Amino acid sequence: MKSRILRWALPILLVGLIGTAWGVLGLSEHPRGIATPYWYGFSSGAPADYYLAAPTLSANDTAVGLAATQTLTNKTLTSPVISAAPTTSAGNGAKNGATVTAVEYGDGVLHQTVLTLTATPITIADDAGTAQYGGVKIYDFPAGCIVILGAVVDGSATLGVTGTFINTWAGGVGLGTATATTGTALTGTEADIMPEVDVAAATAKVAAIDSLSVATALTESGARWFDGTSTAIDLYLNLVVDDDASHTAGTGTITGTVTITWLNLGDY
Repeated sequence: MKSRILRWALPILLVGLIGTAWGVLGLSEHPRGIATPYWYGFSSGAPADYYLAAPTLSANDTAVGLAATQTLTNKTLTSPVISAAPTTSAGNGAKNGATVTAVEYGDGVLHQTVLTLTATPITIADDAGTAQYGGVKIYDFPAGCIVILGAVVDGSATLGVTGTFINTWAGGVGLGTATATTGTALTGTEADIMPEVDVAAATAKVAAIDSLSVATALTESGARWFDGTSTAIDLYLNLVVDDDASHTAGTGTITGTVTITWLNLGDY
């Protein structure tokens, strides 16, 4: 009787042990009632809460992981979805200052640089009876012939960290290849990348400096084409303040973003 029981029990026991080992190792199996092979993850001998339906791969196919960093060759993407603009590390310039961060988008030829300013300090000089002015360098372009396609400033300036400024000061903002050195208006290299745009009256000494480039022709003699082949050009955010009898030299801060889109035609 015992031998008869053992003859039936041993095969069943062996099958059970093999099936358990098969599952613990995470090998592929056919779940009961499902013909398609699935791969299960296992933890402590129990199935996890995920699975993968394995496709049939040919000799030229590549399995792509969701979070894996992979290089694909000879692949055709059908209706691809780009979830974010591509960033680049080729041909970039360099942000300037500890309070400035940069994200570089593009393909190494066409660039869009987004500079984020966080309470970036700016020094304001006093041209008594005329205006107050100042600038801060925020970016160094790479060497080469630089074409500026346009720029957008989105942020605010706070004056009176030191010095004296009225609560409702007004003025103008511009982007240039040199810092502001005169009062009244931003001209020449003070605003050759983005011409001066008026700043509306401040509230409690804080004014919005939102502005964008005015459309101009892209010509070799125009203000949007820069020869940085011998000396790389710089990017300054400049500010001019309408004069008031109580204004004195002082300091302030700028918070926001400067987005500039540009090309490098090459260097020699």
